Amino acid sequence: MTRKKKILAVLITAAVILPLLFLHYKERRSYKCAICHSTKHVFQWRLGSWLSQSIPLSSKWEHVQESYLHRELLWKEHEHEWRFFQGSPYYLFGTAWGGCALGSGRHMNRFCMCYENDAEFRKFIRRQIETGQLSRKTVLQIVQLPPDDDNDNTPEASRVATLAERLLNESGR
Repeated sequence: MTRKKKILAVLITAAVILPLLFLHYKERRSYKCAICHSTKHVFQWRLGSWLSQSIPLSSKWEHVQESYLHRELLWKEHEHEWRFFQGSPYYLFGTAWGGCALGSGRHMNRFCMCYENDAEFRKFIRRQIETGQLSRKTVLQIVQLPPDDDNDNTPEASRVATLAERLLNESGR
């Protein structure tokens, strides 16, 4: 093989391989449970453009992150109601974030945020349940309240929201 043919072969190989290196991405689609706020991420390697045509390079795989609400307060029979929350491509072998698409996944109200992020608040609520001052059914009603910036003015929602606010105040949150 002559030197010119070797160089041509390397150039052709590079012309085929280099686009494949930069046109693949790992897609992540995230879903939130509308009730317990657990998160499910679904991943898949794809070839092409994230915003238009692409073909799968791998099968999909999932990773579920159970929320404290699910692990500690909801019964085992709870079935997740997954809603699309966000999608993103990751380029350069899955290391470089490439933007996002936002969905309508439900955001948490203040009670849920405190429960998920504050161990002392979780202890306070568990004590309330253990002593019979609060029922799991009531907690389920509280976690299903819309985010604080969404108004639900029905009498039942107002009663539950008032209870949630009282619990937050009693715990010092």
